[in-house]
Amino acid sequence: MSGRPVATSGGSTLGNGRWLRQRGPAAVTTARMRERFVAGEPVTAGVRPDILLSWHRCRDDYAVDPAQERAPSSPEQEPWQRLDEKVVVAELAGWAKSVEEEVRAVGGLVAITDARGGILAAWGDPATLRRADGANLTARCAWSEEGAGTNGMGTALTATGPVIIRGPEHWCAGFHDWDCAGVAIHDPVTGDPLGALDISAPGVSLPDSVLTWLRSAQQQTEAALGDRARQAAHDLAAVYSEAARATPGPLAAADTSGRILLVNASARQYLGIVRAEPPSDLPAGLASLAPFLRLALDHARQDGDWVGVATVAVPTQPEAVTVTFRPAVKDRRLLGLLLGAPADSGAGEVLALPEEAATAAPARADRIVGLEGDRMVLVSADEVRFAEAEGDVVWLDTDRGRLRVPERGLGLLERRLLGAGFLRVHRHYLVNRHRVREVTAGPNGTIRLVVDAPAGIQPVPVARRRTAAIRRALTLP
Repeated sequence: MSGRPVATSGGSTLGNGRWLRQRGPAAVTTARMRERFVAGEPVTAGVRPDILLSWHRCRDDYAVDPAQERAPSSPEQEPWQRLDEKVVVAELAGWAKSVEEEVRAVGGLVAITDARGGILAAWGDPATLRRADGANLTARCAWSEEGAGTNGMGTALTATGPVIIRGPEHWCAGFHDWDCAGVAIHDPVTGDPLGALDISAPGVSLPDSVLTWLRSAQQQTEAALGDRARQAAHDLAAVYSEAARATPGPLAAADTSGRILLVNASARQYLGIVRAEPPSDLPAGLASLAPFLRLALDHARQDGDWVGVATVAVPTQPEAVTVTFRPAVKDRRLLGLLLGAPADSGAGEVLALPEEAATAAPARADRIVGLEGDRMVLVSADEVRFAEAEGDVVWLDTDRGRLRVPERGLGLLERRLLGAGFLRVHRHYLVNRHRVREVTAGPNGTIRLVVDAPAGIQPVPVARRRTAAIRRALTLP
C-alpha cells in the first residue's frame, strides 16, 4: 500500500440499512449506540472513545440536530484569513490536487477548509460532487462540529492528528452513507488550527491507509510552517533591533499571535512588566493590553503603514498609559507589532474596542474576590490552584479553601487571569500553571494535571482537543 488514498467500493446507491449490514457488525452496533445516545441513554461501549467525545460535544455543547441532513451555510461569505492561513490553504490545495485523480476514480471527493471549518474548495468525481451539493458539502458551507456535527473536517479541527469518521459515526443522520477522513494543520506557535484537508466518499469504505497519507500531508506542511515561524521570529528581532537603535524610550515587539517577545528596560517600567515571562504568556497585569493587540494586528494586516494608539490601564502606574502600535514589516511581510510611547499627541489612529470588549475589560489579575458563605475573601492569583465551573457557578480552589466566584461562567475570569499563568485546559477548568506539580495519563490519550494541594484534591482533567496545546505550554515531550 502506497499510503495514498485508495478506497474499497461498497456501492454508492445503497440505502442505510443495507449499507450498514455490508459494513459489518461494528457499524450496526455503532448505529444502535448512537440511537441510544441521542435518546439520552448512557453509552459506554460499542463506540470509539474519540467519536463518543465528539458526540458529547455535538449534543451537550452545540445542540446540533442529530436528524440534520445538510450543513449550514458559512456565516461569512468572504471569510477573512490570516497570512499563515492563506499559506496553509495554498499548501493544502496542492495536496488535494495531487490525489484528485485517485479520489475521482473511486467516486470520492477531496476538500479543503479554513480554520473555522468553512469549505473553500472541493474536487473529485462529478457525480459525487453533485450528490455532495445536496448535503452542502461544498464551498461556503460550515463543516465545523458546531455546524455539522461529527465529521471528517470538523472533528479533525479538534484533534492533533488525522481522524476517520465512518458511516453512522457521523452525528447527523444525513451523512451516514459517507466515510470521511480529515486532518488539521496547526499554527506551530499557538497550536491553533489554520485549515483542514478532507477526503470523503459515499457508499465507500475508506481504508485506514488514508490516515497515513493525511499524516504525511500534515507533518510536511507543519514542518514548513515551523521553518517559516522561526524565520519570522529572527526577522522580528532584526526589525526590533533596528527600531531600538533609531528610537529612544520604551520599545516592545509582539509577534502575529499577540505574544510579547522582546522588551527593553524602559518598556518594562512603562508597561509595568516586573518580571521575565515565557514568550507564551502576556506579562502579568497586562491583560488589558490583549484586546488592543488583536485589534492592532487586524489593522496592520490590512495596511503595513498603519499606526495606532491606545490608552491602557497598567497596575504599576497611577494613571493609564498611552501605547503606540506600528506594524513590524520586512520584505513586505508582516512580522508583528512594535509597541512604544507616543512622541506627540497625533501619534496615530485611536483604537476603540467594540462595546462588548470594552465592558468586559479584565479586572486586576492580582486581586480576585471569592465568596465563603456571606463573607467576601480577597485572594491573589498565586493563591489559586484552579477554577472549576459547575454549570454557571464557578469555584476557586485556593490556599484559603474553596471559594465561589460572584460572576457566572468562566469567560470573564479567564480574561482576568490572562497572562497570570492560567491555562484553559477544559471547558470546566482553568489551571494555574505555576501550581502544577505532576502530569499523569488520562483515558483515551488525554492527560491530567496534579496540583500542589492537600490530599484528596483530584487531578484536573485536560480535554482531549486541548491536550497537545497544554503539553506545549508546559514544555512536555
